[in-house]
Amino acid sequence: TQTETRRDYTPYGTTRGTTPTGWVDNRAYLGQPTDQNLDLLGARTYEPATGRFLQRDPILETDPTQLGGYTYTGNDPINASDPSGLCMYTDGDLCISAENARGKTVTNGSGHDTTTGDMTCLNVACERARGASHPGLIVTIPPPTIGGLPVYGGGDFEQYIPDIIEMAQKAAIDPQLLLANYMIESASCDGLAAVCAPLQEVQAHATDDWWDLLEAWYVPLLGHRMGQGDHASIGTANMDRTTYEQTQDNTANGPRPELAGHSWFDLIGNPKLSIAAMAHRLEDLQSGLQFNLDTTYSRNELIRLGYRSTWSSMMEVATGSPMNPGSVANTQMFDVQYARAGRWLSYYNQGQL
Repeated sequence: TQTETRRDYTPYGTTRGTTPTGWVDNRAYLGQPTDQNLDLLGARTYEPATGRFLQRDPILETDPTQLGGYTYTGNDPINASDPSGLCMYTDGDLCISAENARGKTVTNGSGHDTTTGDMTCLNVACERARGASHPGLIVTIPPPTIGGLPVYGGGDFEQYIPDIIEMAQKAAIDPQLLLANYMIESASCDGLAAVCAPLQEVQAHATDDWWDLLEAWYVPLLGHRMGQGDHASIGTANMDRTTYEQTQDNTANGPRPELAGHSWFDLIGNPKLSIAAMAHRLEDLQSGLQFNLDTTYSRNELIRLGYRSTWSSMMEVATGSPMNPGSVANTQMFDVQYARAGRWLSYYNQGQL
């Protein structure tokens, strides 16, 4: 017969009592791997001695006790645990908010309201399934929205995560910012790649009055920004000609290497070029915010505002002006996508892709 050997832990995971010798594996607190007094709780490393994670939470949680980013279980390990490193409360493959977990949300049969923004996937399979259910278009199934804007979308981004990480390093910007921005901008072509490029060609070359008739159905169908000719937003970067050419040559040493030799029209059907153009545009916007901000919005939120709107809009909000309602809604959508981008980068770094 075998003798049972037990290890006991305090609520925060430090060893209680004498640690038995000859333990058969490296599993410890919550049954997760441990190494040199640090526990690997899913996506993050946890230090039981301090009761805190060593990496910031990749998921935006609205619970006030979790907003700091490093707190373990909202400082309440007796009533909650976080073996995934992503959230305190789970329902199968989903993270859910504290309010949802406590039954304050109207349920839909699965136990929770899966149409709200507080439902967060814990793994790649869940993310892919949820992204497929909500492709970010208004062609078939309307996706969840914030201020009328899709929360999900950009399903084609997964294969470009290595390119996004590489370009973020070259541009010295936050890769999570670049991925979130790409998710939002590429969503307009998500699922319609076969027709997106030809229609963007028409849009970029349109100079006649008949464009007004065309965009009456084209823009609602694909979700593209309006505009024709040089004012059209093309590629998965959704960039107009003036912005692209400014971004291409905005250095003292001539055209940026990734954009040199490529015209604005080359953005169409070329996601990698769009990623490079987007990264350098975000870099240029970031360079304008090297001062103490007079706003509650983060630098990344302001950079996103500058990308979707204008440089002057970004600077006005950065120096204390209020954000207009449309930009507020877009910023809320960006915050959701930024958290989602953090999860995808975690999946990539863990080798799940």
